[in-house]
Amino acid sequence: MKNIVISLYIVLYLFFTACSEQPSISSSQTSHFPCDNKENCLKSIEQLEAQNDIARLTHFLGKACQYGDGNSCYKLASNIVKAKNDEEIPKILELVEKACDLEHNPGCMVLGDLYIEGESLKQDILKARGFYSKACDLGNKEGCHKKMEIDCEGENTTIGSVACVFLADYAIDIGDFVKAAQYYMKACYLSSFTCSGLAALYKVGIGVKQDLQKALELYTKACDAENANSCLMVGFAYGRDFHEFGIKQNTTKAKGLYAKACDLDNADACMLLGSIMDDEKQYAKSVKFYTKGCYLDKPSYSACGFLASMYQYGVGVKQDFFRAVELFNKSCSGGVSVACEMLGNLYIEGKGVRQDLYKAKQLYGRACDLGEQLGCDKYKILNENF
Repeated sequence: MKNIVISLYIVLYLFFTACSEQPSISSSQTSHFPCDNKENCLKSIEQLEAQNDIARLTHFLGKACQYGDGNSCYKLASNIVKAKNDEEIPKILELVEKACDLEHNPGCMVLGDLYIEGESLKQDILKARGFYSKACDLGNKEGCHKKMEIDCEGENTTIGSVACVFLADYAIDIGDFVKAAQYYMKACYLSSFTCSGLAALYKVGIGVKQDLQKALELYTKACDAENANSCLMVGFAYGRDFHEFGIKQNTTKAKGLYAKACDLDNADACMLLGSIMDDEKQYAKSVKFYTKGCYLDKPSYSACGFLASMYQYGVGVKQDFFRAVELFNKSCSGGVSVACEMLGNLYIEGKGVRQDLYKAKQLYGRACDLGEQLGCDKYKILNENF
């Protein structure tokens, strides 16, 4: 007998016997099991499953399926599959497709698998993707994964690269770094913007043999495609990390790369530029970059802290304690320990806020919890005296 290729999903419900046609059942046989609407059918099905009454169960599954219960369509298909009758394949497919139409995600998964395997149905990758996509929309994570696999194997630069990165990230989450590298390679092939993932693996030697030169090439390729984080990484390579990459330091080039990353809205790059301008005593530019870094959608909380200090001391801007308090508060809330300590000082001095020793103690305590020793020392003093 021809092997009926049906996903394991469809045999979740095992029955001892099955019928290719719904059996003829007398009214006396069904009188105790009402099935005049979907809800009553489902209640009767639950009782019949407990009794393992296959003949009547098959009848009621068919009725519930007609009433629009996708799970019942799926169970009925399972019942027919158990008969191993090749002639029933069209009926099985009809029921599974109806189950999917009724938003029963295992039915959608089965159809996706069948169109991929190309045995019971002619192989059709696009149809398979459609069914996996629907299963995904219905909350089936495996459906999402299989849809992404199809997209990654294709040649669409946008959809495919996103899918490959998704699969690579998932592989990393489950510890399969070799697989992650393979997916990142395909992503990089489809879109230079996504080469940063593969670059990161070459940088640390996970899933691939460590190759810092290769990592730098890939980061550069991604930066050329306007990947902001990759521009930052190339900037690091020519700046603070030049020894690690074995290249000649080039601070001018590093600064240019930080500027490009900042233009592309990388908050950390803006913060670094602000710090460089601060060192060069170009305070107005420093304020400009710190401000951008602090107020991006994904801000640099360190940039907020540096900007707060400039407002506190009136460097590059007019002195404004109220603004300093606002910015230190944002920075502290973002986990910058020194910002919590500095804000505590303002509460001690009553600058920009009403003096509040209790609030200052709280802030010193948070600074201490975040690893700021000066915060610990000041908390101890306040705790002993107030």
